[in-house]
Amino acid sequence: MPKDQVLNLVEQLQQEIDQVENLAADKKQKLETLIKNIENGLDEENVSEELNDSLSETITDFEASYPRLTSIINDIMVTLSNLGI
Repeated sequence: MPKDQVLNLVEQLQQEIDQVENLAADKKQKLETLIKNIENGLDEENVSEELNDSLSETITDFEASYPRLTSIINDIMVTLSNLGI
């Protein structure tokens, strides 16, 4: 099920966040908030356009410095898109 796939990607993202040693506190907080918003959106089965914008913005902010995080976030975005969200 695609929802489970998103949750697995969210778990991978959390693990990657925990492994990044030089991640600034504000960036870590931004990612933690993003994860909560994704999980809440999936629970309500209502992922908003605002969340999609937030995912895109996060990719832009992190792509140069944290390519692995960016890759996982992009996978989440694609999977949500495949769900029709």
